[in-house]
Amino acid sequence: MLRVTLISASLTCLATPALASLEICNSTDTEQSVAIGHMVDGIWTSEGWWNIAANECAVILTEPLQNRYYYYRAEIPDGVFEGEGYNFCITDDVFTVPGQDDCEARGYETAAFSVIDTGESATEFRLTLVAPEDLADQPQVSEQSPQPAPSEAPLTDAVAPRADGGNPRWQSGFVLGSLGEPVTQVALFQGCQHQFGESVCAFFADGVKWVAAYGGPTPSAFLDQLNGLPQATTVELEGDILTYGDITIEVALSAVTVRPGALPYGREVALVQGAWISEDDPLYEIEFAGGELYESYDGTRTDLFYWRFDETCDGAPATADLALIKTVPETRETECLLPDRMSLDRLEFVNPGRGNILSFRRP
Repeated sequence: MLRVTLISASLTCLATPALASLEICNSTDTEQSVAIGHMVDGIWTSEGWWNIAANECAVILTEPLQNRYYYYRAEIPDGVFEGEGYNFCITDDVFTVPGQDDCEARGYETAAFSVIDTGESATEFRLTLVAPEDLADQPQVSEQSPQPAPSEAPLTDAVAPRADGGNPRWQSGFVLGSLGEPVTQVALFQGCQHQFGESVCAFFADGVKWVAAYGGPTPSAFLDQLNGLPQATTVELEGDILTYGDITIEVALSAVTVRPGALPYGREVALVQGAWISEDDPLYEIEFAGGELYESYDGTRTDLFYWRFDETCDGAPATADLALIKTVPETRETECLLPDRMSLDRLEFVNPGRGNILSFRRP
């Protein structure tokens, strides 16, 4: 396929009786080559290409939607597709690429995608690509789309994403250092979630969970913007530390910038994301979800760990150059595993304390 880019794209969403869960329509006069980014078995994955003829539609996903946010890239000859800074891996040929980091090292190209917000409860969605000259006449959101309540204030410039070297950057408006100890930290985005009765956006850095709480000094509109990021996106936090807890650090965020490739062992982190089944006992499963690691047995979740990669760990031989460190959040007790084999469909770890090998495969 000829490598091309799109001049510009808009979208409309509407309720549709079609059986497709995600459908992309091309209302332009030029064939569009489309790629998408979405969660597959716990891993952010990019896929392409669907060639959609002028004034035609293509069914991209057939199962009911499981997530609110999906991502797309559309290309035509001699155009420019700017995207919104959500980076995924692509290549010229038909592709399916798990993970978003280290694209070039894996033989791919890093490309910017735009976000598709399907709403809080949609199980199907239609995206319509619009020619630039049509933008003035066609609304970007149709009447059938959810609209903000009249009482909701529009986002201010202080919380709108801004480019920083081609990467999205959000600023919350308060002066760094005005609320506590200032800090700049590269971290793994965990997502926005409910924790201990409150809503937070969470990040992991060096095995520690950083949280910014709704209702705190970080504006809620700012946190809402972050909620569109895929889990396990590498970001740089700027903010003030408010409190040090036993298992978390609470931070007021001044700015968040997407930083692809800035996290040590980013390729390995992306590779292990998702669910794995023990080859010794198929009832035993593990799941890497951002910076959290879940263990389950016979379908019941049994343990939660914070985890990270490091150069070595206690008990590792001098020849070891990579270690996976699991931490029990409540007690801070750690366990070390040494990766012996890591691929898209197989993991093997050596337990240096016991000497046994733990082998896993994809479901």
